[in-house]
Amino acid sequence: MFPAESLPLDTGFIRVRGGTAPRSRVFGVDAFRRTTTQFLPLLAGPVPPDYKLGPGDALVLILTGDVELAYTLQVTREGFILIPQVGQVFVSNLTLDQLRDLLYTRLGRVYSG
Repeated sequence: MFPAESLPLDTGFIRVRGGTAPRSRVFGVDAFRRTTTQFLPLLAGPVPPDYKLGPGDALVLILTGDVELAYTLQVTREGFILIPQVGQVFVSNLTLDQLRDLLYTRLGRVYSG
C-alpha cells in the first residue's frame, strides 16, 4: 500500500483559472477564484430512463416505415412539442417510457405502420 501522505486528495476543484493569481490576505477569497468540476451537467451520452422532460429540452423524432421523416422538436415553455401533421403534444414531466407510449398512440392516428 502507498502511504496516505503520498497520494494527493482530489477535491474536484481547479485551483485558479488561467494561471496563478496573487494570494489575497483576506480569508476565504480564494473560494471565489476557483471553479469546481464536480457539478458540471452531463451534456453528452444517453439520458436516464427516469429523466423528466421539461421546457427547453430537444427531442429528435425519427419516423421510419411507410414514411421516412426526421424532426428536431423543442419543448416549449408551456410543455408542448409541435409535430407536423399531428399537432401539439403535451410532454412536460413525462419520462422517456411515457413519452414513447404517448407518441405511438398519437402518431398511430396519422401514420400507418
